[in-house]
Amino acid sequence: MQIYAAQVLAAATLLVQVIAQPQDGASTSRNMTACLLPMDEGPCKAMLPQYYYDRYTQTCQEFLYGGCGGNDNNFETLEDCEKTCWKIKNAPSFCYSPKDEGSCSASVPRFYFNIESKACEEFTYTGCGGNSNNFVRIEDCNKVCKKGNKKPRNRNRIRKMKTQS
Repeated sequence: MQIYAAQVLAAATLLVQVIAQPQDGASTSRNMTACLLPMDEGPCKAMLPQYYYDRYTQTCQEFLYGGCGGNDNNFETLEDCEKTCWKIKNAPSFCYSPKDEGSCSASVPRFYFNIESKACEEFTYTGCGGNSNNFVRIEDCNKVCKKGNKKPRNRNRIRKMKTQS
């Protein structure tokens, strides 16, 4: 219940920030948060071709929007999607969130990015709650979180190898 309350509070805070932002071109930072939302067709059945930003592949993808509801990760053109979401290059902030098993009683294998080891690791998700640092496939975890958090290479070893050649 505490996790749900925290999520509602975070959503309300974001909503206040969105409403308070000017409606001209300065709204780009608000829209970048939309880039991390999941694709949502909405409840209606209009089947309008739109674009959303896929946080796992880090590309804009076409989908069929129902015409109502959904969320802000919904762009009329590929260009609008790419223009809004292009700055999301490094690992998103949720990759730095700690492992959170959730608050239910299921036992579902998942993966999270461990900031200390700079690697995606398996954990047991309980099926509800938790945070966004939660991936079904290790490949998705690596693609989203690991690329911005690469371990530094040992440059001395590389130099030694070059001088020995």
